[in-house]
Order: sequence, then structure tokens, then C-alpha cells
Amino acid sequence: MKILLPVLMTCCVLVVFVSAGFAQGVKVSVHKVGKREVRIPAPEGFFDVAGRFDRITGRFADTGGMAFITLAVHVPDELLPVLEAGQEPELGFYSRAYVPATGHTDDIPLEMFRAAAAEREKLNPAVFDPDGAGFREALADARKALARQHVAGKPLAIRAVKRLGYFYKGQRVFSEMVFEQKLGEARPKICSNSIVHANLQMINAVVCRELSSEVDAVIVRDLTEEWTAAIAAANVPPPPPMKKRTVRR
Repeated sequence: MKILLPVLMTCCVLVVFVSAGFAQGVKVSVHKVGKREVRIPAPEGFFDVAGRFDRITGRFADTGGMAFITLAVHVPDELLPVLEAGQEPELGFYSRAYVPATGHTDDIPLEMFRAAAAEREKLNPAVFDPDGAGFREALADARKALARQHVAGKPLAIRAVKRLGYFYKGQRVFSEMVFEQKLGEARPKICSNSIVHANLQMINAVVCRELSSEVDAVIVRDLTEEWTAAIAAANVPPPPPMKKRTVRR
């Protein structure tokens, strides 16, 4: 039986300001997903550009023919003055949370989430190892691409995606690692792809960083684990309703 990977609908975005607020960038955003409210905290040291710097969010509009709603795009705090100055920096390190644009609006029970995670594990069954052969091959591919780019003086002209295995499998989070080389981008990236069970909805969470050494993979892995744990903790589903007890007389 096929598992339908869920979800959504109309997304109304409300923004919550934390700490010093707007001057420091949005740290938590709140979204209506299906019938539920979902909170997306920014990773530590990042802020959300969605709704404020839409020219940056718009870079994620092309999803290869698949329609998605971007909930949040987080970039490092040091980019805030750069963006405020109207500059267009390359995103060498970012996170993104999104959901499919169409689908049903029903709640997603934990059992359905776990089935979806199991399907993903079948597609990427190896355990990610930054010292493993698969990652070493991806790193070699990245360095070759950069060498070609240096000679040609142009952005990447080919696209490649290499699955490197999963690295976290928990009750409400599943995370895998991939190598991505996208058309027109300056550098290849190491990216984590996660699904998070958040308040009876399923959120897709991505962390990407330019790949130049083994350290980049470790940074992405560690940030992903911290961020997805924060999303899960901010969206604990409500307890199931108590069954009415019949009192016999």
C-alpha cells in the first residue's frame, strides 16, 4: 500500500518577534498548516527572511515542477545588514522549512509519519558517515566541479544529486544527507533533508551549506539535529481526547 506523503493547503503566516525583535530578524514564525498552528524557530545564529526579504525567499520558487509553500528561510545573522543594504549575496549556508502546496488538510497521526520515514529510509538505507566512501566520492565530485568552474569562469552547468545516507531516526524526526550540485549555482552543497512531525502535521526541513571539506558535512549534521529537535519541541501534539467512561448503575 502506498503511503501518501501529506499535506496541505492554505498557509496563513503570522510572525512572532523574539528578543529585540525585528531589528535582529525574525527568530520564530507561526503558520496555519491544515487545521493546526505550527511554529518554526530559526536555528541558533540565524534569522528568517520570509516576509521581509522576499527577493531571497523567491529564489526557492523553482522546485522542479513540484509546488511547495515555503514557511521559512533562515540565513546567518551576519547577512542582515547586507540584505538591508539591498545587496544580493550568495546563500552559502541556509535552512528552509516548507510543505506541499496541495493535499488534504487532515491531521497526520504519528503512525503515518513513521510510515513516511520508513519509506524514506528504504530510498536512502545507508547510515551517513563523514569518513565513509560515499561522502569522499561526493567531496571529490564537488572539488572537480569547482575546478571546472574556475577554468570556465561560469556557474555550474550540470545538476547532480547523490544520496549519502540517513543520520538521525527518532520518534518525530527523520534526517538524511545528500550532495547537491544545481544548475547556475556557484558551488555544490551538502544538504540535510528532514521530515518533522509537528503538531499533527509533517514539515520538510532542509539545511544546506557550500561543500569544500569534511567539516561542512559535520556542521550541517549537527545544526540539523539541533534545529529539528527545536521544531519538534515547539510543536508537541495535543494529547488524544479522553474516552468517556460509561458508569454502570
